[in-house]
Amino acid sequence: MNILLEDKRNINSRRPLWGKTLGVDGCRGGWLAAWLGVDGPGICLYENIRACWTDHAHSPLILIDIPIGLSDSGARTCDRLARRLLGRGRSASVFAPPCRAALAAADYRDALARNRAVTERGISIQVWNISPKIREVDEFLAAMPGAAGIMRESHPELCFQALAGGHAMRFSKKTVAGQRERRAVLARLIPGLHDDWSRLRAALPAGRAAADDLLDALVLAVSAARGVDVLKRLPASPQYDIRGRCMEIVYPAWSGEECQA
Repeated sequence: MNILLEDKRNINSRRPLWGKTLGVDGCRGGWLAAWLGVDGPGICLYENIRACWTDHAHSPLILIDIPIGLSDSGARTCDRLARRLLGRGRSASVFAPPCRAALAAADYRDALARNRAVTERGISIQVWNISPKIREVDEFLAAMPGAAGIMRESHPELCFQALAGGHAMRFSKKTVAGQRERRAVLARLIPGLHDDWSRLRAALPAGRAAADDLLDALVLAVSAARGVDVLKRLPASPQYDIRGRCMEIVYPAWSGEECQA
């Protein structure tokens, strides 16, 4: 199995497979990208989203676990629908993203005040902690608008539920049981994953990417590899923010669900 997990500055002679769909998850060390190659899944850790795009600009579809369209008038419909679909057990994994004005805040208190002034809602400390990554993608898409139709917001828990036939995961992905059940879902779709998991896991640099990041990137890669034609979107009718970005969450439809590109 071909495993590629290196910083962008070290991979010039071993580039990822071009033209493949991609799954991308934010992690402590940057962005963990995963794709499905002829020899199995490939993975690469990028320090920033622009470097990831540079290597995968010819990809037909990139699913990323980060808010893209940002509301300036309250909660996003896609988040509300995603929580409803996941149910009580996993709904807390869907964070309400900040408004764009809050991304420029100097600290959490400032962000909280800005978000309340615009949306009449607060933001959690968890959301504040990922705000730099939300801002990074927002600024990247402003500079590279052509990427917006290729890089689309998804959510790993929705993808796992879809690939498990509509059954939400029972346990947190931070636990041994949660990682085991997610690996079982992926193993049905990635041949040889049970045998190769330890090699993938060992390739992750300590403190920069963890097992749950790898699981999330892989499920997004598997979902993207199924193609845009099998995607279902929340909400079904597109909603856009003031910059024209679609406020949606996409995931692969499971058996019996209607697909929406």
